[in-house]
Amino acid sequence: TLNNATFTYTDKNIVNGERAYYGVAAVESTGVRGSLQKDKFNVFISAPVIKKYKNTSLGVKVYWEPVAGAEKYRIIRKTEGGKWEKVKTVSAKTLGGTDKNAVPGVKYYYSVKAIAGSYTNRNSAIVGYKIEPPKGIKTKLAGSGVKISWQGVQCADYYAVYRKDDAGNW
Repeated sequence: TLNNATFTYTDKNIVNGERAYYGVAAVESTGVRGSLQKDKFNVFISAPVIKKYKNTSLGVKVYWEPVAGAEKYRIIRKTEGGKWEKVKTVSAKTLGGTDKNAVPGVKYYYSVKAIAGSYTNRNSAIVGYKIEPPKGIKTKLAGSGVKISWQGVQCADYYAVYRKDDAGNW
């Protein structure tokens, strides 16, 4: 039951793979109900939850949580003001995929669709960038330490400097 200024409702109790039918009726304060307006909703499949993205040498990799009943997943992306485009489709056993065509420095919105038969549901988008590794890394002695310098890269919010010891640990 919803107030007369509410025109939407989300059924959060539906189960993946369940076929459901919905109806809405207007009701007077006296309890008199108008006719029921019906609509059929075929099969429900929940939207995947994106866990994270990371930059790899191959491109931007997006990871998500599994969805019960999903037969496959489709990664899609768009740029600011652009249209959604398919990156790739993967099997239901695969919970991550790489956008190998991401251009360094371009802001992308990534989303993942769960697919079951002809039904799909997608999550809200995550923003991701492909970040190239810094180039031109140079080291030299500098008084009481070692000075490390490099060329800046697009989209870097900060840089992390690592040191490797003789045991091979970073």
